[in-house]
Amino acid sequence: MTKLCLFGIGAESSNTKLWIEVQGFGVTAFFGMLLANKDGKEVDFMNRRSFFKALTLLGSMPVLSRVVSAAPVKVSLSDIKKETPVAVVYHCDFPQEARFKTMLTNIGNHLSVYDNDPFKIKIVVVAHGPGVKFFMKDLSGSPWENEPINISELERREKDLTLYGVEYYICNITLNRLRLDPNKLHDFTKIVPSGVGAIGDLQSKGFGYIKVQ
Repeated sequence: MTKLCLFGIGAESSNTKLWIEVQGFGVTAFFGMLLANKDGKEVDFMNRRSFFKALTLLGSMPVLSRVVSAAPVKVSLSDIKKETPVAVVYHCDFPQEARFKTMLTNIGNHLSVYDNDPFKIKIVVVAHGPGVKFFMKDLSGSPWENEPINISELERREKDLTLYGVEYYICNITLNRLRLDPNKLHDFTKIVPSGVGAIGDLQSKGFGYIKVQ
């Protein structure tokens, strides 16, 4: 794990830092802005909702964009931990686009209950079977290549949620069974060995379970 300080602003009694954690070739969904006072303690610097919204602007910076554009990484189930008071896994194995959009809306509403604060709640989405198609930037060569899915809209909404710590885990068994190219997944996704395996593992670690009907 490597930490990069994007910028720092010094003052006589305080020092503001914006940190971004980089894991492998991808950026983890953890950002923190902290205020270190003259006694050396780190405390919350600003309203976190405003801060995470501001990251949308940082995402357009050339340096950050190059980091974020890395290909999806493979993670083991042991890499996924419950590190917040509340943690929830949303199960996505359905083919309906309208249902998927409802799930994204529900996730946004869910975050708002906790002030959109990723230090209070962690939400992950596990996709397998037909649910994987909603995380692909190119459906050519897939079973869904003729479906009129609004890929660009879904990508925008999914990526917006990552600013609040939401992560997306894609089933490797589905990729192999359907012979899907992992490079056609959105860059902000991660690949897990098994979708259902990940869901069971997360529940055993204290993640709540939600599936939109």
